[in-house]
Amino acid sequence: MTSGNLSEEPIATGNHEARARLAKLADAFLMHNREIHIRYDDSVVRVFEAGSSSNVDCPLSICPIRRSRGYSPFPVKLPWVVPPLLAAGSELKNTFCITNGNYAFLSHHIGDMENYETLKSFEEGVEHFEKLFRVRPVAIAHDLHPNYLATRYALERAEHENIPAYAIQHHHAHVASCMAEHGLDEPVIGVAFRRNGIWRRRRDWGGEFLVADYKSYQRSVHLEYFPLPGGDAAIKKPARIALALLWMLGLEWIEELAPLKEYCTEDRVTLQVQLEKKINTPLTSSMGRLFDAAAALAGVRQKVNYEGQAAIEFEALADPTEGEGYSFEGRSG
Repeated sequence: MTSGNLSEEPIATGNHEARARLAKLADAFLMHNREIHIRYDDSVVRVFEAGSSSNVDCPLSICPIRRSRGYSPFPVKLPWVVPPLLAAGSELKNTFCITNGNYAFLSHHIGDMENYETLKSFEEGVEHFEKLFRVRPVAIAHDLHPNYLATRYALERAEHENIPAYAIQHHHAHVASCMAEHGLDEPVIGVAFRRNGIWRRRRDWGGEFLVADYKSYQRSVHLEYFPLPGGDAAIKKPARIALALLWMLGLEWIEELAPLKEYCTEDRVTLQVQLEKKINTPLTSSMGRLFDAAAALAGVRQKVNYEGQAAIEFEALADPTEGEGYSFEGRSG
């Protein structure tokens, strides 16, 4: 059984739409005469065993990872009263947010804003929330990235309705949202780790420590940059990321390494020339890419078929009874 959508597309809500879009996916359809009013995808939670040290702040040992059906809309109480606002969200794993008084109402999971169908689902969701909570935004917040569909929606709507639009740095938004969730109203040290970072001047943000409050932030420290050969193409090949990281650290590519076995002699030479000549090798500080490299070096996964596969499988191999750390000395210089 399926939730009723193809990969990267929103859920089909009508019988005719389902037959047209999902005919190649489903062997049979179970129809109903009750219309679906709004798309609500599945929620995703992580359940920890009782007594696990990982669930200190998670009631009932459940941590929501993706809030949608059953968890949304559920308000976050803000430390102060704010005017009616719409926050449009980002490109990947989009959710939007509407404020009303001292509450912020987070939307259900919209998905990756990479096609027209998802954009329409996003627009329908925004319209639904505004009617549901009787809110008409007086300003719109959007991501700094100018080409995100959510950003374009925000800018076009702000111009059409003659209301201000505010560009928000992505990682600052992450930190500020955690502050609001926990009722904090003072400067904090915020840690923003991402798999796919934010490109700024050919350098990818993804492992940042920010000193921030709601109004501003300072990027204090970050993971050391390392090359990403092939840019986005490397995301599906952790082996390539691992070899690039070793090259940057001046460590030899020895035959015993699992990532090296993925490449023939000619491909190894090509990769090395690419790194040395800096051909399509944007720099990244992404924690997610570092996890990919570690998984590849451990022999877990050299290619991935879906997002986060290498890190997920690597984590699954961890001994749950292990409670000690590793002793090591940092690299000098």
